[in-house]
Amino acid sequence: MEFLDHISTALADFTNPKKRIFVGYLFLTVLIAFVWLVAARRSSMRAALREVFDRKILFSPLRSGIGCLDRCICRKKTEA
Repeated sequence: MEFLDHISTALADFTNPKKRIFVGYLFLTVLIAFVWLVAARRSSMRAALREVFDRKILFSPLRSGIGCLDRCICRKKTEA
């Protein structure tokens, strides 16, 4: 039981909608970035997924979901 208490305490921030790192907010941010890339920039689905989950974006100093969204939308289009 003590182990489960530690796990629930560690995951409490991710399941609380009042926190910035709520899983729902993070998922919604990734979804908005993906839709933006496919609809507005006319990227293919594969290229959009690759750009949303790019290492430079995921491990950027902006650790919030909004940082991910902002960097995907405002990032210059790179030629592959």
